[in-house]
Amino acid sequence: MANDWSYYANIANDEETRRNNDLNDRANEAQDRLRVGTQRINDEWDGAFTPDFYNNYAKQLTDYWRPDIDRQYGDATRQLNYGFANTQPGGGSVSAEGFGRLKEAYDRALLTSQDNGKSAADQLRQNNEGQRGALLNQLAQGADPSMVVQQGIGQLNAIPRTPNPSTYSPVGDIFGNLTSQFAVAQDAYNSGAPGWGFSIRPTGNSPLGRSSTTIVN
Repeated sequence: MANDWSYYANIANDEETRRNNDLNDRANEAQDRLRVGTQRINDEWDGAFTPDFYNNYAKQLTDYWRPDIDRQYGDATRQLNYGFANTQPGGGSVSAEGFGRLKEAYDRALLTSQDNGKSAADQLRQNNEGQRGALLNQLAQGADPSMVVQQGIGQLNAIPRTPNPSTYSPVGDIFGNLTSQFAVAQDAYNSGAPGWGFSIRPTGNSPLGRSSTTIVN
């Protein structure tokens, strides 16, 4: 009887061992598939969206805005040249300040366009990483890796590689307010109005210190 009990006990132990081994094999296989799927998603995303990609994306937007900024700057410069062409001798400081402040506004406009391009690229990066994270979360929740990878590749191919200018606001009127202020300041200077404090960097109530760029994203 003891031998019979040992015989059946050994059979039961062998069955339990096989079941455990099978469960372990399945768990290891699932982990391998998860690892491969995760690596595939990361490889696809990292290969497509490198730091150079985002830098180039930002530059494309900056290059898109640049011609309009240059055109407006050229128009404003010609307007100031025309407005100051026949000024009285006492207006020289207004002319110098006018062109100096116009150049400062132009430089700020270029910096603003660069900042807006970088912001757009950063937003795209966040969106892309959000999609990557959602795919990896599906894998972690037990979704079939091959299906998730195929889904990811489809999403990846749908992500734009170049910015669509129609989705971004064009530059506004960067220099119009500034050039009109110059005309007011010149008239005030010529009429002897005190307190304008014309200099390269105006102080007090000079209207030339209140210029701004209006590029928006």
